[in-house]
Amino acid sequence: MKLGIFGVGYVGLVTAASLADKGHTVFIHDTAKEKIAALQSGGIPIFEDGLEPLLHQNFNRLSFTHDVHKVISECDIIFICTGTPQDENGKADLSQVESAVNEIARHSLSDKIIVIKSTVPPGTTEKMEQIANKQTSDSNFSFAHNPEFLRQGKAVYDFMNPSRIIIGASDKKVQEILKSLYSAWDAPILQTDARSAELLKYAANSFLAMKISYINMISQLSDQLGTNIDDIASGIGLDPRIGSDFLKAGIGFGGSCFPKDLKAIENAAADIGVELPFIGQTLDINEKQGELFFEKIKAYGKDLKNKKITLLGLSFKPNTDDIRSAPSIVLSEKLVNEGARVTAFDPLVRDFPVEGVHIAHSFESAITDSEITVIVTEWDDFKKLLLVENIRRMKQQPVIFDGRNMFTLEEVKSAAEQYPLNYESIGRPQVSSLGVKNQIFV
Repeated sequence: MKLGIFGVGYVGLVTAASLADKGHTVFIHDTAKEKIAALQSGGIPIFEDGLEPLLHQNFNRLSFTHDVHKVISECDIIFICTGTPQDENGKADLSQVESAVNEIARHSLSDKIIVIKSTVPPGTTEKMEQIANKQTSDSNFSFAHNPEFLRQGKAVYDFMNPSRIIIGASDKKVQEILKSLYSAWDAPILQTDARSAELLKYAANSFLAMKISYINMISQLSDQLGTNIDDIASGIGLDPRIGSDFLKAGIGFGGSCFPKDLKAIENAAADIGVELPFIGQTLDINEKQGELFFEKIKAYGKDLKNKKITLLGLSFKPNTDDIRSAPSIVLSEKLVNEGARVTAFDPLVRDFPVEGVHIAHSFESAITDSEITVIVTEWDDFKKLLLVENIRRMKQQPVIFDGRNMFTLEEVKSAAEQYPLNYESIGRPQVSSLGVKNQIFV
């Protein structure tokens, strides 16, 4: 098939490369001319594990253009993968989606199937179909919602190995065409209406976010009791009705999906008079988790002014350069406001929006002379922090605050036996070469 893609973000590029890999010819459009120029020359404007080689392998089946007419004229099926960021009120901003729909409707000379992959509030696909078909009587536009379930850092793998494929459309012919398109994938296909597909995506993201906030809520209790949240989470996760995924206590979730999607569905529900208390509480717990972690650091350091504090990791999760809603932003702002000298290192992030944060270009330079070292993102490379030569780079008797429970307590105890250090994590007892218990942080 000849397929069109609007949007060269994480979803758009992964979708384009993966469909091309299945033998389709794909035309990709974006209004950002510099991104298109980079792609045309073999570059890539974002980092996503496995995406660059996949694009290069299928370069002959991919056409990158800022000429909207070319995409519309060549393709009978067009995927809209534009962003839906939250507006100032927390609602989903659909302007990019609507702009793409208007462009297609304005310039199309034939019937089209328009597939919205962007995460949108229930009812959006129907609304966009009405907008498109009002603009012309010469062409007929059939719409479907086909949500993505991609994890940043593993998006290529997830697209190629989906747990399920959702096709939301009222037109049975459209459903069958899209089902045929996805026949190359070995995954269950659920066919439903567009509104149900839209809500399904929000419901899935909300549930996963609630699991994270639930274990973080329990970690707050575990902190006070001196118990081990890792053991508690493992025991809970062994129940097959619950499962172990998304039960890792930490500083809180971030990224481009969970925070905005929860606020968007909460607002969409409020607009029709429906309360979703779990959603608000999930967001509240997530925010509180970051605040409590900062208070631990502040309590230990007492006066943070002029103290060198190193943040390890800035992206909201490892294997991505995405810092949207990342916990590192709020934490670094609070530390800078306390007068701390904040240095940060991330394997991929070079541009950071918080003024006063020095971005180090190596792990070693970041931790040298650090009085407090904070793990914010659990990059695998940070495992070397507990090596004796790296502990010695920090100030004498350094303290490590592990915002991701990256190390087991046994690993830390073994390191502390070799060189003095203090270690504080989330929902677990403190480890100290001086034998100090976690009560100093309570």
